[in-house]
This record gives sequence, C-alpha cells and structure tokens, in this order.
Amino acid sequence: MVARGELQGGVVVVTTMELEFRAMRDHLDSSSEDWHKAGTYFTRGQMKGVPWPVILLITGPGNVGTSALAERAIQSFEPRALLVVGIAGGLKRDVKLGDVVVADWVHSYHGGKEDGHGFSARPRGGPAGHRLEQVARAVNLTVPWWESSSRDVRPEVHLKPIASGDVVLNSPARSLSEQLDRGGLRKLLKRHYNDAVAIEMESAGAIKAAQLNDDLPFLAIRGISDRADGTKRGDEDQKLQPMAAAHAAAFATAFLRKLPAAEAAREQSRSADAALDPGPLPAATQIVIGGQGGSVFAVQNGNIYTHPSVDS
Repeated sequence: MVARGELQGGVVVVTTMELEFRAMRDHLDSSSEDWHKAGTYFTRGQMKGVPWPVILLITGPGNVGTSALAERAIQSFEPRALLVVGIAGGLKRDVKLGDVVVADWVHSYHGGKEDGHGFSARPRGGPAGHRLEQVARAVNLTVPWWESSSRDVRPEVHLKPIASGDVVLNSPARSLSEQLDRGGLRKLLKRHYNDAVAIEMESAGAIKAAQLNDDLPFLAIRGISDRADGTKRGDEDQKLQPMAAAHAAAFATAFLRKLPAAEAAREQSRSADAALDPGPLPAATQIVIGGQGGSVFAVQNGNIYTHPSVDS
C-alpha cells in the first residue's frame, strides 16, 4: 500500500460503467489496486507523459452515488483535478455518434419548482475549470488524439454544455406543440436547457463534489453512443458504446498528457511571486514612534525616530 501523501496531486477519473473503466485502464502503462477502508475500489496507475498518478474510480450510474464516491476519492487522494470520462446520449443532430463532447457547462436539470403556474426551472450545475477547458481546446487544436482508437474514423470534439440528471432519456423527438401537450423530459430540456448537446447521469453529482472541495477543477469528457431519441437498440449498444467509450478515453489521455504544461505555467508563476515577496520583517525589527503628534526625523536599523511637532 502506497502512503496517501505520495499520491496527492494526481488526477481522479470517474467512470460509471465497466467498459468506460476498461477503456481508461487500457491507457495506463502500469497500475495497481487500492482499497478504501469502507470498501471502495480504486485503480491507481502511471501514464506516459503524465508526472502524477492517475486514479480510476467506478461509481455505477446516477448522480447521488457518483457525488458520494467522488467526494471519497477527493478526500483520499487530494487530487489536482477531477474528471468524468465515459459515454452519453446526443441531443443535437450535428453531434454525430462517436463524437466527443467536452462539457464547458454542466446543467443539473432536476432543480425546479412545480406550482399552479406550471414548472419553473431552478438551474444548478456549473462551468468546467477554466484551465482544464483551455487544455481541452489545445488538445483539439494540436493533438491527433483519435489515432489511438479510431484510425478509420475522425471524431469531432464539441466544447458545449451537457445536461445531467437521474433519468435515462430514449424517447422520440416530437414537435414543440406535441411536447407541450405531452410534457416530459424532452420538453423540459427543450424549454430550459436547449444549449445542451448531450445528456447523461453522473456529471452533476461529480461537479458538486468538486465544488464542495474548494472548487476543485472539474471536466466531463463524453463519447456519444446514441441519440437519446427512441432509436437506441441493444444490438447497436454492443458496438457503439465501446466505440464511444474508447473515443472519450483517447481524448482524456491526450488531455492528461497536455495538462502538465498548463500546470507548469502556474507553478512557475507561484515561484516567481514567492521570489519577489520579501516575507515578514525579522522578529528583532522594531518600529518606535517617539512623541505624540511627532513627525518622522530619522530611520535607522529598522527603527523610526520622530521629533515632536513645534506646537507640542
């Protein structure tokens, strides 16, 4: 068992399904098991080009369990960032199956109030960490990340909001008038969260755990495995889900290898600030003010001497 202090400063990667977990584990160069005292299973490993441990966690579906286990991982490993990596359903036609969505905002869509006037949304959630979002953009601009998973397909990356709740959406899209008559989740998303391009069930819980830990930097990376529109079939899942998970894991790996450069810039800035800061005065230094209403007469060896004013 490695001491917890040796693992601090790594990155925790939350997955919710076995295929997502395996897709990420395949990118580790070495790994070992780590068990929390309450029974939670972690895999910690090293990845080429990443100077810190990468800790994998599998939570199962749902925001509540993900939030609780993400909090446990944060307390155990004190990471520098928290990621959610896996699959999601697409909500927009221009987001193709196999594409990757990097969430620049997570909508927790279950917040709201229902009264005689209907449903009023009370949005929750939050943005991706700015540094992490910028690293994701840099990966998309500069790294052929898809080559490790899909040499025949070049997925696109969409930095857009996602919707996260505790309902599996797989219902047909209808006209707005039909939605207003029938109600339901699709109507809710259309009316209140229509900038979301994907839907899933875990990132709202994970981002809450990050926010409760001094706003730990957070990012969700999702491969699109279905359109969440009623066309999903079990036989297609056997092909599309592994493909989407592989694409998300490949992008996450490229992201983790790009992150150290951004982190190094922050550390250099901190070192420069520390070098310019003289720190507190020595304990032996005294400041002595002589005479009420006096003016400064001399400064010597850290002591301030004054002359009384003429009127005193």
